[in-house]
Amino acid sequence: MQWRIYAPAALVVLAGFAAAYAFVEPAPPRSLTMATGQDGGAYALFGERYAAALRERGVTLELRATAGSVENLELLREPASGVVAALVQGGITDAIVAPGEDAGLVSLGAVFLEPFALFTTLDPPPRRLTELAGRRIAVGVAGSGTRLLTLRLLALAGIDAEQAHLLPLGGEAAAEALERGEVDVVAVVAAPTAPLVRRLARQPGVTLVGLVEAAALARHHPEATTVVIPRGLMDVAEMRPPGDVTLVAVTANLVVREELHPALKELLLQAARDTHAAGDMVSPPRRFPSPFETSFPLAAEAARFYERGPPFLQRYLPFWLAVFVDRTAILIIPAITLLVPLLRLLPPAVRWRFERRVYRWYGRLGEIETLAGQGDATSRATARARLAQLEVDIAAIRVPLGYQHLVYHLRQHVDLVRRRVEDRAATPPPST
Repeated sequence: MQWRIYAPAALVVLAGFAAAYAFVEPAPPRSLTMATGQDGGAYALFGERYAAALRERGVTLELRATAGSVENLELLREPASGVVAALVQGGITDAIVAPGEDAGLVSLGAVFLEPFALFTTLDPPPRRLTELAGRRIAVGVAGSGTRLLTLRLLALAGIDAEQAHLLPLGGEAAAEALERGEVDVVAVVAAPTAPLVRRLARQPGVTLVGLVEAAALARHHPEATTVVIPRGLMDVAEMRPPGDVTLVAVTANLVVREELHPALKELLLQAARDTHAAGDMVSPPRRFPSPFETSFPLAAEAARFYERGPPFLQRYLPFWLAVFVDRTAILIIPAITLLVPLLRLLPPAVRWRFERRVYRWYGRLGEIETLAGQGDATSRATARARLAQLEVDIAAIRVPLGYQHLVYHLRQHVDLVRRRVEDRAATPPPST
């Protein structure tokens, strides 16, 4: 029975698969949670675009609205929160993570520029931060990167809660307060494409403030630069802003927990590329996503992505099929390693088994021939009876067609022994 040969071989291959499986990365989950920001902000806008990109690839991205970057980092650092990815404003890490602390977070890269914009109804608008002393300033809600950056920049100008009325308002609530005259200035840190920025930039009587000390402020703040908003960029018809405006800008980072599945890191990178590669009002095309200006160590998957692009299989196959093939390939390698020698050994083993099934009868045939050669009638009669039984036993042998010739050879040898027995029976014993 061939299963006695093939079964052990199959068990060896299965053992190889089991050993390889222990080293295979488990399949990625079909959903993950990402912290974004407040409604109307750039983080919420880009989060929706990321979710759409992942949905096309069969993965659900659940978005969690937050106060902003500070809360996002706190959620990322707490595994029980369920948040594994977030958009985080550059330069705020030191306020959350102690120097030298391993937060278990990695960056997938910088993804866009966030200008620090001040919108005001004051006429004339201020030109320096020191002119904001005594004014009502919406600096952002607790937990937002806007609040943290605004307070830091105001502190550089010597303005704190004693020199100005700093109000914990952000997002749409801050915009509405400005329109009602309840605040004089609204601070916003967001991409120019954010709905909140567009709303404020087009609001009659609201001016985007250009700071003369913008370059100096950028030098004092890590991961900051300056950008110029050209005249009319926000609204060409209304010529808003009415002149070039220089702003401080920081980079937003896409940050994930280090243990996030590698395939999902690569998928988020592809979503970031789809979302940001075209550029925007302050970022040239193909600048983002970028491995530079990151707040955390760059993930190994991100380093490979920026060097080689998306994984080979994901360029040509649907995401889940690419993941399946990639995981299966790792299992196939040890299987092939085992199968090649097994395929060489199995044919000789099979041949040996079927030859043994036939050749084992030659021992009995030899005993019968020896018995017949003793010369007496009783021995010859016993030999004939054993030959008859041997033929019955041989008729029950089952071998594949390719080995049937061995059975016929055995039958020929049985006939040969039978003729010798009969010849000896016909030959008279020698006279004495």
